[in-house]
Amino acid sequence: MNCDPTDTAVVFIDPQNDVLSPTGKNWGAVGASVTENRTVENMLRIFKAAKAAKINVFISPHYFFPTDRAWKFNGPLEADEFATGTFAREGALNLQGFESSGADWLAEFKPYIDDGQTIVVSPHKVFGPQTNDLVLQLRK
Repeated sequence: MNCDPTDTAVVFIDPQNDVLSPTGKNWGAVGASVTENRTVENMLRIFKAAKAAKINVFISPHYFFPTDRAWKFNGPLEADEFATGTFAREGALNLQGFESSGADWLAEFKPYIDDGQTIVVSPHKVFGPQTNDLVLQLRK
């Protein structure tokens, strides 16, 4: 397959400890699927291939900040994530406690995400990047 780096990108949603690590807060719910589908190994293969082909990689992280706890309406997923502290951060401008937390990148992915070339877009809430700037970043 040939991919043109000028019009191709790789997007990863939630490459974070809370969903991809056996120590993550959501491992009980997703661990069997992550293991069975070899999700981490396959993501690593995609990271390596994209970087080798000089294809842009975008990360859409899932974060909750303390101010998000003031939401008036939550579905069952949000209520559970707030209760367990899934994807919890100290604040939007604060990385205190981030390293190795559930909100941090899976260790295997850090060399690819922290390489200075990967685009990390603003965080999304709940299911996916419909609520962040991923589409804007891809268009630009």
